[in-house]
Amino acid sequence: MDFLQILGLVLLITFIGLILGAISMHIKEKYKINEDRLGCLFNLLIYFILFGSFFIYPKISNYFEEKKEKKLFAETLAKAKQGDAKAQEEVGSMYRFGEGTEENLNKAFYWTKQSAEKGNEYAFSTLGDMYYNGKGTDKDLSQAFYWIKKSVENGDVLDEFTLGQMYRKGEGTEQDLEKAVYWIKKNAKRGNPKAQYELGMMYYNGEGVSEDMQHAFLLIKESAEQGYSKAQLKLSTMYGKGEGTTKDFSKSLYWLELPKKYDPFSWLEKSVLKD
Repeated sequence: MDFLQILGLVLLITFIGLILGAISMHIKEKYKINEDRLGCLFNLLIYFILFGSFFIYPKISNYFEEKKEKKLFAETLAKAKQGDAKAQEEVGSMYRFGEGTEENLNKAFYWTKQSAEKGNEYAFSTLGDMYYNGKGTDKDLSQAFYWIKKSVENGDVLDEFTLGQMYRKGEGTEQDLEKAVYWIKKNAKRGNPKAQYELGMMYYNGEGVSEDMQHAFLLIKESAEQGYSKAQLKLSTMYGKGEGTTKDFSKSLYWLELPKKYDPFSWLEKSVLKD
């Protein structure tokens, strides 16, 4: 339960307690029941209510929360049908995640596409991703490339890396390693560990750039220090073989065994979003 649910539960129990207290006083005075017996019955009733509240209240709370979400969905859908691009993007998101309605990727794709085609920049990335992964539509790499490139042109820093990888692999466009290096490097400078690792591997293999083991080592080390597991394993190998750095078996073992959790979006908190 969240804070508001707990607060609501406490207030409900307090209210019930006050009512029961008043009732018990009334029963005691009217029927002259023994105070100890009344106290025992009262305590049993309280325990029963407390026990039941922990099971019943969350269900009640969830019911009203779901009702609220359904109402919001209906209101947003009505705006979307009237041509509101922002509402169309929001409805698409609601269908994707099943918020206020059942999950439906086909409808999610339809509304996201409607929004993107009206020029809503917040829908570009999602539409590109849906084309790329075939979510709610047939997989179409050329359309995925078009919308992801459009997203980047409108300032979406998350898609810089994706665009670079598409140029690198020739997905939805002709392979262009120069552009691949440009976009992956741009994103790596923002602190994205995946971009740092892939750029490091490009320097490692001489892919689109001159082979440079020292540069590769530094980039892969930056990525590994943020917890990216692929980079940690590669860094372990580089220390073990002395690639781009001095051989160091203790560091090789350290990075091989290091258990770190990777958060793919933590770098955004420190990222310099502007060029």
